[in-house]
Amino acid sequence: MAPKRRLPQAHQRPAKRQRTLFVKIGQGNVDDRLNDAQRSAQQPSSSALSTRYTGPNMVPSLVRLSMLRFAQNAVKLSENAFHKSKMLEKLEYLPTHLVQPLFAFLRDYCPDRLSDEFISKYFLRGDQITFTPEMTGVLNATMTSIRKAENFAPRLKSLEIRGQPDLKDSYVAATISHLPSLTNLVLRGCTKVGSKSVEAAARTCRDLEYINLNYTIAGHVAIHKLLASCKKLHSIKLAGLSDITDTHLPEILLQAIGRLRRLKVRQTRLSSALAPSILRALSPDALSLDISFTSLVFTKLPETLEKLSLMATVIPPTSLPRLLEPLTKLRKLSLALLGNQAPNLSDDGLKRLLPILISCDNLVELNLASNTKLGLNGTGGISSMLEVLGGRLEVLNLSGIPRLRWYDLEPLKLMASPPRLRTLLLMNTGLDDEAADCIAACSHLQQLNLAGTGFSTGGVGSIVDACIQLAELDLTGCRGVRLQDRRRFFEAWSERKKHGDGNTSSD
Repeated sequence: MAPKRRLPQAHQRPAKRQRTLFVKIGQGNVDDRLNDAQRSAQQPSSSALSTRYTGPNMVPSLVRLSMLRFAQNAVKLSENAFHKSKMLEKLEYLPTHLVQPLFAFLRDYCPDRLSDEFISKYFLRGDQITFTPEMTGVLNATMTSIRKAENFAPRLKSLEIRGQPDLKDSYVAATISHLPSLTNLVLRGCTKVGSKSVEAAARTCRDLEYINLNYTIAGHVAIHKLLASCKKLHSIKLAGLSDITDTHLPEILLQAIGRLRRLKVRQTRLSSALAPSILRALSPDALSLDISFTSLVFTKLPETLEKLSLMATVIPPTSLPRLLEPLTKLRKLSLALLGNQAPNLSDDGLKRLLPILISCDNLVELNLASNTKLGLNGTGGISSMLEVLGGRLEVLNLSGIPRLRWYDLEPLKLMASPPRLRTLLLMNTGLDDEAADCIAACSHLQQLNLAGTGFSTGGVGSIVDACIQLAELDLTGCRGVRLQDRRRFFEAWSERKKHGDGNTSSD
């Protein structure tokens, strides 16, 4: 077995503590409780994701190129004592304004190789810092290091910690208590973090404007204190919080009447009785509202909304036109799984919405996933939608629509200029190679999900050849593509073409 590679670290680190940090395989996440239809309605996970580097869309600066090259080779440099010494010396004298941009590149290229000691010594500079779920070196000790960084903590304005289930509430709370300048706080997916940290923010962070508590264990009392103390707080995300109920939310929202520009209460136990309280709390210039997977029903919403998610709500399709008609500023709209377990958006219902969607000049993202009635009566709801919106949309999710066929996508290849689509999600649909030409017409595609479809190697290959910007391709469960090729399709297809092998054998 090849020896383990060592982390970039300071020379003083004792030999007995030198180790490699690996991603935890099989770690649970907040979406585990969703059923298949609900997962299809969201950005699906990619268990057979194939990726390739397509290069920048614009000429990067020399500084960005240098940081990119460093991040790509940081692990290799750390394996040589001389190169590691030089690398760490350069990091120590890196200008402050480049520290967090470089950290972002390292998060992308070697997140599981960034130890607590490495982070604490070289990257606690600037006025912001972000930790992602892939960073297995983020420890409770990292929180302590932030708190003790006298030239960092008092000036820190943005702290983002995502998907770190091992962090303890007491350590995060102690850190937040030393961050008086904080305006942006994200604790999403930190499943042991809760009320202590929220109360610490209420006491210390009086300038706080944005907080993300999705899938934490924050309680209603602490959130009430937060909104009462932080008068500048205008954006709050509370997805998946068990303590957000009809009983507690009205009291909380009384502290924010007319103030909230962004509110997320997704996957909470809220009934339609809470709609008036939410409307009163929303600002006249509210930008975003997510009530997905709740029983909330609205008859009107702020006309300034740019992002609206009604995924898996019970709003009747007959009420949708009246609800959406005033929202002409929408940029992102999710109508996935309408009716939840009793899908109710049909082709005719979608067609009735089209004049309203056309009037949304800025609409670039649309999610219609898991509306299984689409395509049922053959009246072409999706093809009609693509005829009028296909040239404008940049992100489109049609996953989980079993009756979706190639002719529904045909408008994409009949347009005068290539569609602007960058992300197209088609998992668990009835599509096969007949749709390849339609998808290949989307030459700006960067992300494509074909999981659970009938595509073969040849069909996918024709799309890859036409879409040169395509960087992410999910082929999970595509039985027409060899199992060993699904995770490395770009390389496998290149090899097939090189050797003139046109076979498309399936598993």
